[in-house]
Amino acid sequence: MNRVRKWILLALPGMIGFLLIYIVPFFESTYYSFLSDIFSKIFVWFANYKKVLGNEYFLLATRNTAVFLVAGCFSVMIISIAVSYCLLLFFKNSSLIKGIMLVPFLIPSAAVVAAWTYVFDPVYYSYKIPDEGFGVFLAQVPILAIFVWKNCGLMIIIINTAMQRVPDGLIEASKLDGAGVIKRLTKIILPTIRQNLFFALVLTMTESLKIYKDCYLYYNTDYPPNGAYFLQNYMNNHFAKLDYELLTTATVIFVIAAGLAVGVFYRRQRE
Repeated sequence: MNRVRKWILLALPGMIGFLLIYIVPFFESTYYSFLSDIFSKIFVWFANYKKVLGNEYFLLATRNTAVFLVAGCFSVMIISIAVSYCLLLFFKNSSLIKGIMLVPFLIPSAAVVAAWTYVFDPVYYSYKIPDEGFGVFLAQVPILAIFVWKNCGLMIIIINTAMQRVPDGLIEASKLDGAGVIKRLTKIILPTIRQNLFFALVLTMTESLKIYKDCYLYYNTDYPPNGAYFLQNYMNNHFAKLDYELLTTATVIFVIAAGLAVGVFYRRQRE
């Protein structure tokens, strides 16, 4: 009992901080989403939700964010798993390589974006790409490249560390059974480290939602091309206009959608 009480006391400061920094502001934002504005404070029920869900720019931002989330997370996870497995096979205990791979994640965004502007010309992607059809997503290509380059190193370290903890007995037994390199990865290693893969996936999804800063630095505007207009752009523009009721409404919708997505992934991971 004393041990449980000790753990509670140790966790209490963090729990209080989490409550004050995240939970209380979220419920306050939920309250604002039902008001006509924060000054008159007239209760309008779900009028703001209807307005936001019917807004073409919110739908555009949601579509672009979803596309970027899927493309970015898929690219980072596939590359990270492939590189991690190569490191496991050829450089099992190379801490130097892992340290080098972490460098892109630590470099400030301004320096990263400035370097990538020499690879992808912002002027071309701002004015010469189509505004309709599939070609509109070409505006995401530079941002996607920056995101993958920055985050692959961290995910490689997480996944490779998990791969190294797979019991050698399982690997040796699979070799005796005739399992090749690919089958050992897909049938032995990945199922064994699925919890670590889930953590890396959630962390990648979290990092993908921070891409607004890189997008703003690359295009140097609050209104990038249609294909690169994300939810963060939508929320930031309403914040600048003092439309807090629409900002909080979009935030609540996003949190609910993100929570459902993570819940589905978690359920599938447990299964």
